[in-house]
Amino acid sequence: MQETNIYTGLYQMADSLHNELCILADDLWNCPELGYQEYRTSERLLKSFQTLPVDIKMFTPLTGFCATLDMGVPGPTIAVLCDMDAASCPEHPDAEQETGTVHCCGHHIQMTAVYGAAKVLACSGVQSHLCGKIKFIAVPAEEYVNLEYRRELYRKNVIEFLGGKSELMKRGVFDGVDAAIAIHSLPMGKQRFALCTGLNGFQVVVVDIYGKAGDFSSNPSNSINALDAAQLGMSALNAWRATFKADDAICVNPIITSGGETMNAVPGHVRMEILVRGNSREAISNTMEKVKMAFSGCSQALGARVEFTFLHSYAPFKVNKEMNWVARSVTKNISGYEAPEMPPGHGTTDLGDLSMMMPTILSYVSGCSGSLHSPEFRVTDSTCYSDGAKLISGIVTNLLVDSGSFVKWLKKEKPPLYPTKEEYLEDARYCFRKNNK
Repeated sequence: MQETNIYTGLYQMADSLHNELCILADDLWNCPELGYQEYRTSERLLKSFQTLPVDIKMFTPLTGFCATLDMGVPGPTIAVLCDMDAASCPEHPDAEQETGTVHCCGHHIQMTAVYGAAKVLACSGVQSHLCGKIKFIAVPAEEYVNLEYRRELYRKNVIEFLGGKSELMKRGVFDGVDAAIAIHSLPMGKQRFALCTGLNGFQVVVVDIYGKAGDFSSNPSNSINALDAAQLGMSALNAWRATFKADDAICVNPIITSGGETMNAVPGHVRMEILVRGNSREAISNTMEKVKMAFSGCSQALGARVEFTFLHSYAPFKVNKEMNWVARSVTKNISGYEAPEMPPGHGTTDLGDLSMMMPTILSYVSGCSGSLHSPEFRVTDSTCYSDGAKLISGIVTNLLVDSGSFVKWLKKEKPPLYPTKEEYLEDARYCFRKNNK
C-alpha cells in the first residue's frame, strides 16, 4: 500500500469529473442496444476514450474495443471491464419504443465509471507510482438474451461463443492479462459499496417438440398436440424440483417462444428455451439430465418427437478472496467503512468464464433504485459514477504499486483453475459437443 495522498489525488480528480460523467451516462442511457449490436453505444464510449493517452484496438467485426494505458515500467497487466449491452424490458418507461431495450441492468453506470477511472489513472499523475499496463475493455453481449440473433452469428462463423467475454478470450483480448476487475450497480439504499463472493453459472437448452398439426374442430384425433407435450414436460419438471439440492443453488427457468400459430389449429411444433442455473457445472449438468428426461418422456407418451439443442454456457463466478481484501481496503479509504461481502447470489455473468482463467473480482456500487431488469430501475444518485471511478482506480493502484508484487504473489500462490486459455476453451467446446451428440 502507498501513502494516502496518492489516493487522495485520485479521488479528488474523480469528483471533479462529475459533470462530464453525468453527460456520458445520460448519452449511454439513451442508446440502449442488445448484445453484439451495441454500435451506437460503442461509438459514444469510444469518443470519450479517444480523448485519453491510450492505445485503442477495435474488436471489428464485433462491437467494443480495448484501450490500453501503459505505465512505461514492466509489471502486471490488469483488465478493467465494462459491459455495453442493455436488457429487454418493454415495460420500463424509458425503454426504446421499437426494441423495448433499456439499461435497466445498469451497464451504463459501469461504462461511465470505467471511463472515469481511465481518465483519473491517465491524467492524475499517479502513473509515476505504478508499473505494468491497464486494459480498459468495453465488452459486448453480457446479457444472455436475443439468442436467435446470436445463433445466427454462430452459424455464419462470426462468433463461436454467445457470451462476449468468452468470445474475446478466444480472440486473444485477455492474453497476457494477470487479473481482472469489474463493478456492477446494485440497489443497496444508503450503503455505497459491497463485494461479490460468488454467482451461479448456467446452461441453456432449446427444446423443439414436434407433433402433428391438425384442425381442432374437424379432425383432432389424427393430430399430436406439441403444446400438450410441452405442458406435460413442464409438470414433470416441476415434480423434479423437490430433488434439487439447496446447496447447489439450482434454479430452472423455462419459457415458450413458439407455441402454435392459430387457436383453431392443433400446434404441431413448440419451441422452448430453458435456463438452468447452479453454483457448479456438475450440479447444472445433473439438473439438465432431469430436464431432458422430463420432456423426452412426456413427448414420447403423446407420440411427439423432441430435439434438444444445448447452447454455450456461463461458468459459475469464483471470486478471488485476496483481491476482495484489497477492494475492502479501498472502500474504507473512500467511504470510511469496509464494504460488506454479499452472500453468493443466484445471478449469472460471463465474468465467471474469466474467473476460471485469472484472479477476478466484482464490486457493487449503489446509487440506483428498483430491482435490476425491472421497470422501476433508475439512477437516483449520480455520484455513483464518480464513486465507481474511485473504486476502480483505487483497486488498480493497489495492484500496480510496489512493482506489482501483490499480483505476482497471486499468480504464484493462487493459480487459476485452467492454467491456459486453450485448456479452458477446449473444455467449453467439449461440453458443447458432448451435450449435442
